[in-house]
Amino acid sequence: MEGEFYINDKDAYTTWGISMDTSSLSALMTPPPMKEFIENKSRLENGKRVITSNPRVDERNITLTFKGTSIN
Repeated sequence: MEGEFYINDKDAYTTWGISMDTSSLSALMTPPPMKEFIENKSRLENGKRVITSNPRVDERNITLTFKGTSIN
């Protein structure tokens, strides 16, 4: 448990007696979603133009779950 994660350069387990749940670790390791590609329909061109170069990462919300232990 020690050395698992740090908050402001302090070991969270030895300082506050908390450790991360396995669901928190998997949430952090899951890659963020990608933003949708830019699409344009012009009356001057046939079909639709989709710009697929330079893909970007979208925002995401994650919930971190901690479990506490009593340390003496």
